Amino acid sequence: MYCTDENCKGPIKPDIVFFGEALPSKFRKLVSPEALAPVDLLLVMGTALAVSPFNMIPHLVDDKTPRVLFNLDNTDKTGGIDFT
Repeated sequence: MYCTDENCKGPIKPDIVFFGEALPSKFRKLVSPEALAPVDLLLVMGTALAVSPFNMIPHLVDDKTPRVLFNLDNTDKTGGIDFT
């Protein structure tokens, strides 16, 4: 997809982080033990939890917080976390 603005004419990058790109600075702020303290249920969708630092998120919530993984394939890359 390309920009249609007459001054641009370049490709449009979607608002996602591609593999190998740096995460936005707000990621570290939003995904910290302090920020996740009030979470009472963690839903993880569409990932095998194989890529760091995203795979650490289930470890950052309280041990008593239920964690649910939605993924099309079974994976052994869940870091030993029991999903309920």
